[in-house]
Amino acid sequence: MSTLKVLIVDDNPHARRIARAIIDGIDGAEVYESANPKEALESSNLWKADIALVDYEMAPMNGVAFTRLIRAGSTPFPRDLPIVMMTGHADQAHVTHARDAGVNGFIAKPLTVGMVIRQIERTMASIQSPVMLPIKNAG
Repeated sequence: MSTLKVLIVDDNPHARRIARAIIDGIDGAEVYESANPKEALESSNLWKADIALVDYEMAPMNGVAFTRLIRAGSTPFPRDLPIVMMTGHADQAHVTHARDAGVNGFIAKPLTVGMVIRQIERTMASIQSPVMLPIKNAG
């Protein structure tokens, strides 16, 4: 498998560290972090993501608005960039709102290794041939 490039957009540095630590456990994965959608947009020409993990609640632009911009073709990101929404609010209203904006997957916080890996695999498989992410050897 070629390198998986993952963009993490979350205004909480602790949440970004957790997500990065999980992605760093995927053999060959590369991570780019942004503290907010504006920062992600400003750096989008420097780094091309294969998938984005985006927080639901951020200011001044939340993850749903960011997703809508991408889907509308109003950003340098490809309109079909796979987006997985991360949130501490996994109620049906939040899930529906995110899905209606065009996200490909949804993860409830707190994040776990298995949850993130499965959702990335599921999301990537929905847009291409199935993938199994190679996890780095812990020993």
